[in-house]
Amino acid sequence: MDSVQSLDVLVASETLDGCFVQVSKFSQTLDSDFSITVKETENHEDTLLQLVDGKGDLAAVSGKWWAENEDERLQAKLFLPRKDPTLVLVSEDKLEYIPKNGVIVANSPLIKRQILRARRDLSVISSLQAINKDTLDVESITALEDLRINQEINGYVISRTLHELLPFKTRRHTLGIHKRVEERFKFIPQGLSGFVVLISRKGFQNQTLSRFNDNGAKIAFELEQMALSHIDEDIRPFVGIHAEQRKIGTILKEAEKFQSKQIISSLIQPNQIKLDGKIRIEVMMEIVSYDGRVTGKIERMFKPDDAIGSVRNIIIEWNNLLETMTKDHPEEKRRNLPATQRILQIHPPENNT
Repeated sequence: MDSVQSLDVLVASETLDGCFVQVSKFSQTLDSDFSITVKETENHEDTLLQLVDGKGDLAAVSGKWWAENEDERLQAKLFLPRKDPTLVLVSEDKLEYIPKNGVIVANSPLIKRQILRARRDLSVISSLQAINKDTLDVESITALEDLRINQEINGYVISRTLHELLPFKTRRHTLGIHKRVEERFKFIPQGLSGFVVLISRKGFQNQTLSRFNDNGAKIAFELEQMALSHIDEDIRPFVGIHAEQRKIGTILKEAEKFQSKQIISSLIQPNQIKLDGKIRIEVMMEIVSYDGRVTGKIERMFKPDDAIGSVRNIIIEWNNLLETMTKDHPEEKRRNLPATQRILQIHPPENNT
């Protein structure tokens, strides 16, 4: 009988980013000749220290945390399938049906602007304003739910992971990336959301692990990380970035539904043969003005083999777009053009967000 390979995976059980749940689910899908033992730690920092000390073979952390805390002693070894990075609105109705002048609680500066873009009549406040707490956990969300039940607010925005941890049932509505109804806006999330990365000490070798790696998640992580590194830190809270590997058939169905001729023509060969079965990388980036009235956006699709070069081009386009939209333009007498103010105001006049 063949021996079973077993590895110890360190993962923080108290974090609210979904790592523990995703790793636990992953452990239940492994082949009979391979297993992992999940060892709980207090937090990601503790996880890292224990890995360096040799108390585990691998450590699971969120992609966002790893991008901000990369350690030269360690390496990203395995990417789990990406969890849907979109946020959810907990409310009785979808966003478009919230009563006029309703109140929504949302802590993300980006999601606040995206909501105002869709519904300028709504008031979007933070949890600090609503319940005097600036971070969300199960206890604070329970307090928000009490406000919602008492009709003091109409809803609140949280991550899918937090919603799954709630001890009570609520109606939730996805603030989605891909359009399913023509009049809806897209809610492109902040980059690096939904990833779980298994890291190891440098030099750690295990060929079996490679067969479990989700290459689509790995590519998306690397592209979003690359794009984010070229965005100034002071505007990152207001920027949405999403990279995704998608089947051409899925993209075409969406494009045909909403008559997106540019996308349709780019995905059908001259002989009218659809490239079904193939995949494309889709990258979306957007920045929203402080009042939700103006959006700067870039959306591109390209072959996986062209990913790095394509994202470099997107970064160049993005910088040109920001320069054009965020600066005042002086009068051009030769072309008979009057002076104009900037199109996109990232920060409000008083410089508060």
